[in-house]
Amino acid sequence: MKWLSDLWRWHRRKAPLIQLLHYALVLALIVPPSVYVIISIFDTSCAEGVEQRDGDSECTGVTDGSFAYFDDLEPVFDRIKEENQRVEKGDKDYATIALMVPMPEEDNKVEKTRVLRDVQGSYLAQYRANREGDNIPIRLVLANPGPDNKHGKEVADQLVAMADSEHRLRGVFGFNRSVDSTLDTIKYLTGKKIPVVGGPITSDKIDPAKLPGLAKVVPSSLDQAEALTNYLKVEPQDTFLVEDTRPGDLYAESVRDAFRAQTTENKGAKTPYLPEQFNSENVIPKDFKDMVNNLCVSRATTVYFSGRVPELAEFVKALGGRGCTDKHYTVVTLSGGSLLALDPRMEQAWAAFKLGKGIEVKYATVTHAQAWTANNPPKTGGSAADFLALRKLVTDPSERKKVGDIGPTDLADGQVITLHDAARTMIEGIRNRQQAGKGVPELEDVREAWRRLHGSSKVRGASGWICLDNDANAYNKAVAIVRLDPAPKQHIKFEKLAWPKGRPPTEECRAETD
Repeated sequence: MKWLSDLWRWHRRKAPLIQLLHYALVLALIVPPSVYVIISIFDTSCAEGVEQRDGDSECTGVTDGSFAYFDDLEPVFDRIKEENQRVEKGDKDYATIALMVPMPEEDNKVEKTRVLRDVQGSYLAQYRANREGDNIPIRLVLANPGPDNKHGKEVADQLVAMADSEHRLRGVFGFNRSVDSTLDTIKYLTGKKIPVVGGPITSDKIDPAKLPGLAKVVPSSLDQAEALTNYLKVEPQDTFLVEDTRPGDLYAESVRDAFRAQTTENKGAKTPYLPEQFNSENVIPKDFKDMVNNLCVSRATTVYFSGRVPELAEFVKALGGRGCTDKHYTVVTLSGGSLLALDPRMEQAWAAFKLGKGIEVKYATVTHAQAWTANNPPKTGGSAADFLALRKLVTDPSERKKVGDIGPTDLADGQVITLHDAARTMIEGIRNRQQAGKGVPELEDVREAWRRLHGSSKVRGASGWICLDNDANAYNKAVAIVRLDPAPKQHIKFEKLAWPKGRPPTEECRAETD
């Protein structure tokens, strides 16, 4: 009875007080009040493998798709559950991989959209993999460690236990925020010998060289900054730095370090202006207005912004209301800006492009839906065919029907593509160590695969080639340069591909010696 399971999932996602009211309505006439109180106090289960921990209202844990952490996830979770059941009923040993990202219940449009696209990309990678010849079937589970990875260790322990179970967990991927808690969770998993593939984590502080077993498939903050500088050809003396100094935000810290390297050390020249700094935990709109006033009296034309989307949106709004409307400014940032177009604050900030005019916002990001299909892309480093294989599943009516309903999908911001490629890299790692007659490779075999994924064994990602160096970092990975546009329906406009090394990799696609 699907309606009953749907009703139960809906009930378990409500706050504890609301759940108590539900119990009261249903059980008041059936059981004595004392029994009802005992049940409500001790029942913390949301579904198999998922529970409310430490008095939290949010459900955390690991599910095979049977339990959706919030309503928008239900269609794609249903598809994952169906695909998992198909795999489990097959006659071949399968491997399990886990997507691990916080899946918030609170009403946060940006985060919920990000998570939905993360899950969609993961499912599409599973779907493709299970239809590619005689390979190890892939089962996908969804792990929610809670806000800011609050229950990362407990959920990681669930995944570790699955490695020795009949489900044969062989890797965890995802991790969509570069913060201290993400680093701690990855460190814990790799310490338990679980192979890990990072999603859109760009911080240089989350370093595979120091975390054996981790592979990163996106360009680091430093790589993105170098590619962006190569493309923009900005002189350091024309730059102005705006920096978030909030402790524990590894993304903001790594972007700050990367931009300083470009503006204070590049070719011996440097910016003549001290950075304008703020702490995103207590910044107010007036702070950004003050920064813009200081920008106006400088000679700078390019602002390097080191921070996350909410503060970037506020800065753009302040820039739109500047007094020096005769000056043209370009604001640049890195891949954290990929969700800027979704932020509710931009509803007002879009007016800044018209009100102030002379404003451009550009950023380097992991990929874009037009990266390999527009502006004459290079012949190496990726291909249109690799991208179109994914896009077809999303846009072709006949293929979409086979894939099933996964909710509204958009490739423009790169989230679906990035998580598809992270999952695909994990799957390639498992299959790279597959030996005839020996079943699913062991955990240590998969960790060893990171040394092999380059050259002829490179991962042909939808975002471009993924060629791991000996530390398991993506080498000279394609970077998409995009700009924001206030035009309705298509706010993210692709400009060009750029490269950390200033040129695409060779066909061999492997790290070069210095």
